[in-house]
Amino acid sequence: MVHPSVPAGMSKEVVNKLHAEVVKAIAVPSVKELYIAQSGELVGTSPEEFSKLIRNELQRWAEVVKAAGITLEQKCGIVQPDLPPNGIVNLSQS
Repeated sequence: MVHPSVPAGMSKEVVNKLHAEVVKAIAVPSVKELYIAQSGELVGTSPEEFSKLIRNELQRWAEVVKAAGITLEQKCGIVQPDLPPNGIVNLSQS
């Protein structure tokens, strides 16, 4: 699927222009071949349909995560390090 993400609240005019340019780009045979070669999935949808898909997927996976009791710390089995109050780690001071 080729749909660039944009910040929430972006004007519909800009979203539609961006969508039109992406549609033009993926119509170029070399671009299409490259995208498919990288396991891309070319599906023609409107920005509204894509937005609905993303909302549905977020809801679906949020329910899965909640039902499984998954927490951020359990993601990939990585325990988050203790960070200083400002959240910045200075690696130059060992």
